[in-house]
Amino acid sequence: NSNISPGTAALYDTGYIIEDKNGSLTTIIEDNIASLDNWEAGTNSAISLNADGNILAAATGGTGAVKFKTDVVTLETDTKYIAQIGIAGGTDTSVVLRMDDEEIGGVKYCNGYSDVRSGTNADPIHLGVRFTSDSTNTGFYMYVGNIDDGSTVIVSSFKLYKITSGNYGVAV
Repeated sequence: NSNISPGTAALYDTGYIIEDKNGSLTTIIEDNIASLDNWEAGTNSAISLNADGNILAAATGGTGAVKFKTDVVTLETDTKYIAQIGIAGGTDTSVVLRMDDEEIGGVKYCNGYSDVRSGTNADPIHLGVRFTSDSTNTGFYMYVGNIDDGSTVIVSSFKLYKITSGNYGVAV
């Protein structure tokens, strides 16, 4: 079992999210980036919509990030979820996916580092994590960070699912 729980910070996990064919997921939010309403720039960052309708996040003057806003989703307590961000390219060689379902000060690390340069509109990289919400959660926070100064990341989608039934997990 490679579940990432709110009680375990700095836990790196790799592999592919797999599904129980007898199980089911409930879509909480699916953002295909029609606007920047659900997103914000991190420190040392600028975000905009590019010509393809994706988020272009650029680090300027230091390490940057693009963040899914904390007030968009409220999670149910002690519930299993799967979150996934689609990356359609960029110039950075090593970004990190980070998430927290309670407070920004308690960041959880998910799926380690990824080179975004191979992502395209037709074949984006998907960074994802399965986690169990905290019993005292107040919202949901997730970002692609560690964008090197002068580099970019292109975000094409964000999806959050509640695991309604079944055994969804990560194969390592």
